[in-house]
Amino acid sequence: MIVPEEDITLTLTPDNVSNTALVSETGRRLYTVSTEHGKATTTSVRNTRDEVIASLEWRNVFPDKVTIGSKEPILMTEWMKRSIIPFKDDLTFTDGEGRKYKWKGNSAGRSFELCCADDNYLSIIARFQRSRRVTSPSSLTAEPNASTPSLAPTPVNPTWTPAVLVLTPRAQQIQDTVVVSFLFLEKTRRINETEHQTRADVLGTAVLKPVGKSAMVVVNGGV
Repeated sequence: MIVPEEDITLTLTPDNVSNTALVSETGRRLYTVSTEHGKATTTSVRNTRDEVIASLEWRNVFPDKVTIGSKEPILMTEWMKRSIIPFKDDLTFTDGEGRKYKWKGNSAGRSFELCCADDNYLSIIARFQRSRRVTSPSSLTAEPNASTPSLAPTPVNPTWTPAVLVLTPRAQQIQDTVVVSFLFLEKTRRINETEHQTRADVLGTAVLKPVGKSAMVVVNGGV
């Protein structure tokens, strides 16, 4: 078994966790994610051999159902168990060797980070970096008729950083599980975040966000 020595970065192309390709730094497509809307809405994740390694059945009232490989479908809440103490937004799971993991960041305005029980969940072994707008000084413009420089220049053709999932060598030991669990959890998190924003819009109130965090703009739930 070859033990990886470096982090790998998978870019979501596009930034839509239900219909996307996860591409390596060399440009190789490692995973393909597609969603079909029939009698039931189902998201499938395929590997480089076009094998379905996991699928997710969306459900409105009850928890989603997940199928890993050829195993029987189970509730998402049975696979990814929500913590109660100390942080209710954490989600835990166990790999095939009985090792425990914890996804942190399952709430509006946050990004997922994966830790493992090897060091009591202190180190981050995988993390999602959201797509963010990058505005350089040269891309700012003031109002043409303004007598004084604007304190809030208007961005012109802003660029965006790509959305990426970064896996350390430790996370690469269970790479398929990390990728699949992230995709399915992020789908639900984005939907919940969008619904939260919609309710706030209806009520005419602003959505609270952590200090230092920028709001995420999601189109159609980003899913």
